[in-house]
Amino acid sequence: MQRCKFLAPTPIRVIWRFLAPTPFWVIWGFLAPTPVVVNEVLYDPVGSDRGSEFVEIMNTTHEEICLDGWRLETGNGAYEDRWRTEWEGSPSDTLAPGGFFVIGEANVVPPPDVICDLDLQNGPDACRIVGPDGQMDVIGWGDHEFACYFEGEPATCAPSGSSLARDPDGVDTDCNGDDFVVLRCPTPARYNHPPLDLFLKKACLSRYSSPTSANLDLVCLISNTGLRPFGGGSRIVASGEAFVVSSFVETDIEPGCDMHFVNRFPNPGSGLHLVTVWIENADDLNHHNDSLTTTFVVEPPPLVINEILFCPSGKDCEWIELYCRDEVDLTFWTLEDSHGKPIAISRDHLQLARGDYLVLVEDEEIFKTKHPDVATNKILRPAGGWLSLNDTNNALEFADRVIIRDTFGTAIDSIAYAQEWTECGCSIERIDPDSHSTLASNWSPHYGQGTGSPGEPNSVSIFSFERLGFLKLNPRVISPNGDGKDDVLAIRIDLPQLCDVELRVYDLRGIHVATLLRDASIEAGRTTFWDGRDSDGNAVRSGVYLVVLRAKGRRDGKAYGAKLPVVVIRR
Repeated sequence: MQRCKFLAPTPIRVIWRFLAPTPFWVIWGFLAPTPVVVNEVLYDPVGSDRGSEFVEIMNTTHEEICLDGWRLETGNGAYEDRWRTEWEGSPSDTLAPGGFFVIGEANVVPPPDVICDLDLQNGPDACRIVGPDGQMDVIGWGDHEFACYFEGEPATCAPSGSSLARDPDGVDTDCNGDDFVVLRCPTPARYNHPPLDLFLKKACLSRYSSPTSANLDLVCLISNTGLRPFGGGSRIVASGEAFVVSSFVETDIEPGCDMHFVNRFPNPGSGLHLVTVWIENADDLNHHNDSLTTTFVVEPPPLVINEILFCPSGKDCEWIELYCRDEVDLTFWTLEDSHGKPIAISRDHLQLARGDYLVLVEDEEIFKTKHPDVATNKILRPAGGWLSLNDTNNALEFADRVIIRDTFGTAIDSIAYAQEWTECGCSIERIDPDSHSTLASNWSPHYGQGTGSPGEPNSVSIFSFERLGFLKLNPRVISPNGDGKDDVLAIRIDLPQLCDVELRVYDLRGIHVATLLRDASIEAGRTTFWDGRDSDGNAVRSGVYLVVLRAKGRRDGKAYGAKLPVVVIRR
């Protein structure tokens, strides 16, 4: 599978595309008549300018050059032809064929070949490298009045922290505007745009991988960010906690194109797993982008979104409860909603043990006043602020999305909830922490006292069912008095195909008491609840009631039915 996205075809890049198969030295000799050129300039580092400025020069020939007598000069664009010598080479300064030589200040990383204080300014300003025989290469940036400070036209000014860099490296067309681009990440002593360069963009678990499969697929996205077709014969290696696997790039990747590659590895089991991926190719000229470390999740995840109050009423606030299925370190994990802006949960060390709850709150004081029984160590306002959860559906028919990501940006758990899932002032609770959070059937309104059950087991998450029949009930005796014990009846429906379902409650005289589901489409499993109230919301009397299921298959019209008793006790 291949997807191409080419770089913007500026004139020099179009020329370079045709010349790319030609040996570098021939190209540089043709397009860079000056043997030494300014290849990159950082004149405005982040923060104070002092200590991190540098100028990188490049040898465009196939022979070593002695820099004795070469000078680096800076020009003040406010005055005509006013140049100042910043550095002059000595007999010990040499520049290897096609190599780089960095003249910079003490904080430049890696350390420059020569350390000296520079006086580079924001535009209009310039610098030039001048040889002992008068050879000269000039770069100017900003809105210049005097032509001595640039070649052709000045380069675009770079924002703070970014450099001006030749692209392609060493190629000089005598036009600064065409030859130089802005680099967000400066590259002193390295290629700005290496002719041969593979970039490992991303590695993630295939969306088609099943958590129950014996093997999983890791999809790696590789881009050719160089200037020539490249990559054939490269090896892509993935190393996890208990596996090392690899695959091969069989053919070259065209410049500016992406390719996907798959590494298959043994399923390590449920939870969060670390994997390191790298490209092996000895001819790659930039190894800084050849590897990455990331994580992937095999469901169920170690941490789940367990309960949400997205529409508070009265003196309450929004909150999200997390439940820890396995030990996790939440330091630098993030929370986000549909807007996609990540919010740091904690910038300090935050370790959760198996079985722990953590309630992320909009306002700690309001939450503690409303829920005084929740332990303080279970309450946290995220370090990055709050999300502001939506409570009305959008055009996609859900109200908002909540996502938890780890330090690598991997989505650990997520849910897209809808406004009709509950009433204002009542939380939504996860029924089964081991089942998918994305299933609406795995969520229910809170039953019982208060607005929810933050920091403790959900009112609907304590039920287990026998694996028999289309209809299961738990418990068989309920006492709906709001004491948090046996307050609701959990009803599990399991059908062999997609069905239209009705679920009703009758008393022993056959009189209809409540309709729990009507014309509902259910495929496979669904859990719903009865709180001991009739269709008008009134509490039913103590007694025996019948839960009746009727279903009709969408595929073949086959009818399914079941009937089970439940006892209601009013204490």
